[in-house]
Parts: sequence; C-alpha cells; structure tokens
Amino acid sequence: MIYYEIWINDDLAYEIGADDADQIEAALAKVAGDTASVLNVTGLSASHEKRDGFINWQSQMIEPGDEIRIVVVERNEQTASVADDSKYEKESTTFCSFCGKGNLEVKQLFSGNGALICNECIIFCSSVVDKNS
Repeated sequence: MIYYEIWINDDLAYEIGADDADQIEAALAKVAGDTASVLNVTGLSASHEKRDGFINWQSQMIEPGDEIRIVVVERNEQTASVADDSKYEKESTTFCSFCGKGNLEVKQLFSGNGALICNECIIFCSSVVDKNS
C-alpha cells in the first residue's frame, strides 16, 4: 500500500494510506490580512461509507518560514487509510458543516440556519479573526 507522510518542520503531521480508488489532497490557503496560511488535508475514497466519500483532517496554521514536505512511502503493513473510518466516525450521526468531523469526534456541535459547526472550527476561526483584528 502507498502511504503519504506530510511533515511540517520535521514533525510528522499526517500519515495517510491510500488504496487505488483514493484521492488525497493537501491545500494551502492564505489567511486574508495575515502572513499565516492554512494547510488543509482532505481525502476522497470510493469505499468510504459516509459523507459521499469525503474525509477531512484538521487544518493547521502555517507561518512564514515553515517547511512542508510530502514523502511517498510503500509499505506492507496497514495503518490508517483514507478508506478506514474511525470508530467515532462510524457511530456519529451529525457532522460539522465546515470540517466534516462527526459529533463523537469533537466536544460539541453548534447549529444555526441549517448548518452545524464544531468547537474546533470555532476555535480555529476565532484565532484567524484575532490575528486580523
């Protein structure tokens, strides 16, 4: 199986296994009015049972000078793959409209006008707003 290791400043941030039908995406977005950027890693899997195959991992703030490295590794052993649901994800019944995490993966989900947002996304958004103030 092929694995993608995403390193940030010599620290392993993500280790993702991919089957033949999986797609892994790492995207960088500049935060408006700030020098920081956001690294967001997502996956699409034909064999993922929920959320139309969409999986989202937590976003990370990237500062100027940070180094991001992606290493492609082939392994026989299996760790986490895009197609593998976590126990909590399988049992979750509602999901954050922003990051896609299930209600059992986060501490709390807040609802309003048909959308849900988790406590982790609120903290992340608050940090972006604080940096721009």
